[in-house]
Amino acid sequence: MRQILTALTLSLAMGLAPAAIAQDDVDEPTRMERLLEVEPALLAALQTRDPAKHEDLMRLKRLDRRAYYKALGRLARHVHEHRPDPETEALMARLAALKARHPQGTDALSRAERKAFEAEVTEVAEALFDRKQAKRREKIEQLKQALSELEAEVEARDKDRSARIQAFVARVLDGPADL
Repeated sequence: MRQILTALTLSLAMGLAPAAIAQDDVDEPTRMERLLEVEPALLAALQTRDPAKHEDLMRLKRLDRRAYYKALGRLARHVHEHRPDPETEALMARLAALKARHPQGTDALSRAERKAFEAEVTEVAEALFDRKQAKRREKIEQLKQALSELEAEVEARDKDRSARIQAFVARVLDGPADL
């Protein structure tokens, strides 16, 4: 839960459009250019949200720039993948507006007012829950698809096991090899 909150905070703090970071369908230089564009915002949000992780990342930047940009890319992808969709953002804004109506709590409300307020908050909470569940179901479907593709790859490799082993042995004898 904390990771999701961190990602949401970073996403909101950066004010990035979904296309601004971590898309797999673009070529490498463009991805790096986008990462460089969002780097200052990512670092600023990380420094505010988790100073220890920010310090670790800065140490990594000094010691190993390649590893730093790899870690920064993972952070950008995490933020991108956990950003709230527009409908969820609207529901969160509605919830914040409801809370702002009674900043001191609901103790001063009459029973009828409290019941009406509770019904409004419940309606938003149910909608938020349903949105989150829908996103989780989407993730399950994505994971099932990835698993299916991996199973097919394993089956294909099993079918040509002998040929792969022979080719590997030949490469070992002749030079570098990768099974």
